Order: sequence, then C-alpha cells, then structure tokens
Amino acid sequence: SGPGPAWRSLHVGVTHTSLSDSTERLVVFGGTEDHVQIFSGGDVADMNGFALNLKTFVWQRSPPGRRPAPRMRFSAERYGRHLLVYGGHGNGEISA
Repeated sequence: SGPGPAWRSLHVGVTHTSLSDSTERLVVFGGTEDHVQIFSGGDVADMNGFALNLKTFVWQRSPPGRRPAPRMRFSAERYGRHLLVYGGHGNGEISA
C-alpha cells in the first residue's frame, strides 16, 4: 500500500477482480502527468500502474516487470486475467 498515482491526463482506468484475494480493483496507468487541454499533448508518463482496492480504498503500485512502452490516448480492456493495451502513441518500445 502507498500513495496513489500522480495527476494524469489522457490515461486509462480499468476495473478487474484481483486473482490474489478476489477484491475489485481500479487500475490506472499511462497518459501524461501534465495538465493538458483536450486535443493537445504532453510528456508521456510511464506505464507503471496503480491499483485502487475498491473495498479498502488503498492504492498499490504495480510490481516491476515487462510492460508496454509509455503511451497516451490509448485503450485497454480486460480479457479474462489479461489486460489488452492497444492504440495510442508514445515514445519507445516495450520495457523490460
């Protein structure tokens, strides 16, 4: 548990049920930490996610690991136990 994500614009939020304890979570990641006007851009934020436990309202940062390149204006959808990330634009390749 710890602090939640920094301010974000052009990010994604997806809900899912945790495999570890069956609680509902809101996962937020990507976008930019700049406050931007609609149809503009900013510096791309990393894809380190933050999960809000919707029962306790405690934030948890994602563990290190392989994730998509930083991006904004993208979509994500839960598919079973996977999170599919597609579209958007960023500045690099998949990070390890």
